[in-house]
Amino acid sequence: MKLQDICGNEHAKRAIEVALAGNFSVQFIGPWDSEAGVLAEYARQHQLKSRAIPACPCGFWGDAARECTCSLQMAAGWRSKHFGERENYDLTIEVAPCDVHKIIGMLSGKLSEPEEAVLKRVDGATRHTDMHLDEAGVALLKAAIQQIRLDYRRALRIVEIARTIANLAHAERIHVAHLAEAIQYRPRRNNQ
Repeated sequence: MKLQDICGNEHAKRAIEVALAGNFSVQFIGPWDSEAGVLAEYARQHQLKSRAIPACPCGFWGDAARECTCSLQMAAGWRSKHFGERENYDLTIEVAPCDVHKIIGMLSGKLSEPEEAVLKRVDGATRHTDMHLDEAGVALLKAAIQQIRLDYRRALRIVEIARTIANLAHAERIHVAHLAEAIQYRPRRNNQ
């Protein structure tokens, strides 16, 4: 399986790139017919801890084509059980079903970045180790800690993921954009 054979979900492919570069675990959340399972399998082929799971019991939460049949209580219970504090995945990615236009584009030979280029960028990433954040980064991290209720370990892991993203960008310092990308890979607690 090749990364460019996975339909759409460029943000999820970027998450795999970050996970590969930093050896982070990743979970993919999405409807049954999304690419979540394919992405998780790809990550496992590269020795990453990963899983795919639907966002609700019926598997259609967030699916534009089919209506979710779960009550709000069922969905909340499911999310609490499966995405609670005891889950230890560094990156959590929402995956959408592949858009028909993207499928047609892929079949027409309009593929995304070749896998070899992604893996070369991961292997060639600069290995800076500076974990310090500037004032804007500290403010963003404080807001994230409060809004998605991060403990120390998870907050530290976000900074480590941001450092990896900065390394992929060949940046000596962690910039706010790197930190923001790392934060968006965490599940939102208020949606559970």
